[in-house]
Amino acid sequence: MRRHAVIMTSLALSLALTTLATGCSREKEKTSPEIPNQFCWSALEKKTVQPLIPAGNKISQDIKSFHFTDHISRTRCKLYVDGRYAFGAHAKFPRFEEDVDWSWWEKYKPDPVRAGKQAIVWDTGAASYLLCKPLPGAGPSTATRMELEIFVAGSGNRNDRKALSHLIKQFTAFAEKHLTCA
Repeated sequence: MRRHAVIMTSLALSLALTTLATGCSREKEKTSPEIPNQFCWSALEKKTVQPLIPAGNKISQDIKSFHFTDHISRTRCKLYVDGRYAFGAHAKFPRFEEDVDWSWWEKYKPDPVRAGKQAIVWDTGAASYLLCKPLPGAGPSTATRMELEIFVAGSGNRNDRKALSHLIKQFTAFAEKHLTCA
């Protein structure tokens, strides 16, 4: 009987030490890498985007100029974490107003947002559509309408809608100012 008690005590002590050692050797919880101070044409607030970025080690940016011509009708800014897509902001000029088709987003149950002519937000993105009447002396521009989109590769958390609504409003205001719209 005594031998059985010694074995059980030894087993319990061994299990406790293993649990303690495992707990001490766990990695710290990963955080998201910091977004560069200058990202996405400086159109969006870093403090609003940062919480939407997934955990990882390294962030990289793929950005095209926010400059449009007769031959360049779209641009983008993408952020990657450890080589995986994490965030994107896109702008394009649809040829006709009818080319703006958001029907495929209906399955995400979007909410309306007050930005541009029309805007919506869903759990992993937002979009806006604006009309641009160039101001006199603003330079040559064939663009009279623009579609903006923001996407996050996050969890699809409904709480992200507030941040995404704020970001699409910022992006719309930036586009209107940059394109010198009346």
